[in-house]
Amino acid sequence: MKSSTSTVSRKSKGTGVLVSARLGKVFQSGNSAALRLPAGMRVPVGKTFALTPTASGFVAVDPAEQAKRRKAMAALFGSASDFPLREA
Repeated sequence: MKSSTSTVSRKSKGTGVLVSARLGKVFQSGNSAALRLPAGMRVPVGKTFALTPTASGFVAVDPAEQAKRRKAMAALFGSASDFPLREA
C-alpha cells in the first residue's frame, strides 16, 4: 500500500507562531466513516477518544490525558495569589 503524507503549515491566530499539521483522510468502512491517520501518528488499536464538534470540524482528545491535565490545573488554582482571575 502506497503511503502519502501531506503537511499543512499556517500561522496560529492567537500567537502568530507557524504551526505544522499532518493531514488524515476520511473513508467509508461499512456503514461508518473512518479517519486514516498518517503513519507517524500511530495510536493503539481500540484506543478511545472524546470527539468535540467545532465550527470547522472536530477535536479528538484522550479522556485519560484530559483528566490528568484537569487534575494538574486544579492543583495550580489559587497557588499564585498575585495572578488575576479571569472574569467569566
